[in-house]
Amino acid sequence: GADGQPVFKVGQSEALRRLGIPLPNPNLPEGRKNNRKMTFDRMIRDEFIRLCREHGLEIEDLPEHRQHFEKQEYLYVQHKLELKEMDRHAMAYALDARERAELERLRRMEAWTQENHPEILKEWTMEIRKQKGREKFGRDTAGGDDR
Repeated sequence: GADGQPVFKVGQSEALRRLGIPLPNPNLPEGRKNNRKMTFDRMIRDEFIRLCREHGLEIEDLPEHRQHFEKQEYLYVQHKLELKEMDRHAMAYALDARERAELERLRRMEAWTQENHPEILKEWTMEIRKQKGREKFGRDTAGGDDR
C-alpha cells in the first residue's frame, strides 16, 4: 500500500473458505465441479425461495437442467421446434407462399441431417421430446438419463 504495508487480496474462493462454507462433497478434492461457490449459491437460492414463500410467492424450487448444445445444434433444435409449431398451425390455417417455402426448407434440413448425421438427429429428437414434456407436464417425459 501507500504506507509501505503489504496489500493482501482475498479471492472469492478463499473468502468462502474463511467463512466456513463447506465443499458440496467433502470427500472429493476441491475443483471445478466441487467448490465452495456451489454450496454458497445453493444456500443463497434456498434463502431466496424461503423469503419468497414467506411473502406468499410460490416459485419453482427445482433448477432446470438443460442439455448443452453447440450453436448449430441449438439452431437446429429451434428450427425443429418451429417446424412442429408450423405443422400444427398449418392444419388450422392456409399457409402463404413464404411460410410454405420456410416449412419446406426446414423439412429439407431435417432430411439432410437424417441422411448425414442420424445419431445427432436422434439426440435432438430426444431433446425435443423432453422440451415438449416440460411444456405439457412440467417435467421430462422422454426417458433416458437425467443429467
